[in-house]
This record gives sequence, C-alpha cells and structure tokens, in this order.
Amino acid sequence: MTRFADFADAADLEPIDVGMADLVARLSRSSDADVLALTAAIVSRERRDGHACVDLASWAGRRLAASEPSTTFPELARWRNILRESPLVGFGATPTPLVLDDADRCYLYRYWAAEQRMARRILAAAAAAVESLDDAGLQPTFDALFPDAAAAKSATA
Repeated sequence: MTRFADFADAADLEPIDVGMADLVARLSRSSDADVLALTAAIVSRERRDGHACVDLASWAGRRLAASEPSTTFPELARWRNILRESPLVGFGATPTPLVLDDADRCYLYRYWAAEQRMARRILAAAAAAVESLDDAGLQPTFDALFPDAAAAKSATA
C-alpha cells in the first residue's frame, strides 16, 4: 500500500481512494510516482464526493491533509508538466487511468468519457432543428395558464 494508507482518515480517504493511489504508484515508472499517486487519490476522493474532476489550480500548493505536511500538491505549472509527461495520464484519445483536459482539470477516465458523451448529446439536441410553433395552436394553452391575460385580451378586442 502507498503511504497514503497511513493517514487516510486525516485526509478523508476511503480504501478505494488509497487503492487508486496504490495502483497508480505501482504502475508509474516515474520519479514523480508520489505526485501521480497523490493526484489519483484526490481525483478518486473528489469523484466519491460527487465531483467529476479535480481543478488542479484549486489544489496546487495545498496539503492533502493538514496533519501531513509531506503530502503537498506541486505548484500548478510543475504539476501540469508531471501529469502531461506520464503515460498514466492521457487526453482522452485512449483509455488511461487519469485524463487531463486543456483547462487543467483531471478526471478518472471513465468519468471523463461519460462527461464527453453527455456533452455530445446536449450539443446534438441543441443543434436539432426546432419545429416552428403554431401560435394559434398554443393560444388555448396560454389562455388556460394565464386566465387574467386572456380576459384582458378579450376585453380589449
């Protein structure tokens, strides 16, 4: 297990978060394996807390846990470079444990892919041609929903 297991409670890490960090640490051949594992732990924790990703800028330079000063996230530029150079971090073209987007957000691949699918569906729905509305056909509905306006309209007619 990674060193994160030693202070999981202080950092609000669950076994799944520590497991993700451990997996990334074991797969990494980089001298920055600790940074990659720390990133995996926080991305997993934030996902568990309902966030699709981690905004690196909001975590850069911060400690994972106040009681653990040795687990500080790097400054943003260095962190971004570490992630970009790692084969464990991709940009979505192929599955990798972590995905880094152009806005310095880091995702677990599965959730990045789900967000991309959802975005494509929303864009497709927004681009779909809207049938023209028939004002005369809608008037009875408006009259029922807004009877005061209907009464005023008929009084002025």
